[in-house]
Amino acid sequence: MKDKPRINSLVKFNEEYIKLLFDSGYDIENKDDMFVYMGEIPNMSGHCVVMDITISKLIISHHTDSFRELRDEEI
Repeated sequence: MKDKPRINSLVKFNEEYIKLLFDSGYDIENKDDMFVYMGEIPNMSGHCVVMDITISKLIISHHTDSFRELRDEEI
């Protein structure tokens, strides 16, 4: 399993997750957006809460490994 993002770090959807969604016929409107990783949901192991920083909206229950931390040059 990949490392989980650190709490309160800036993240985006990882490229493998976006490819999986597109290959499955799903479209994801926020593929390039940045989020703040709020943390894993304690009683839903492997799922997390993130906040979309462009619209200040919480997004709940995506898989934790669907996100990766941004590199400094991406911020």
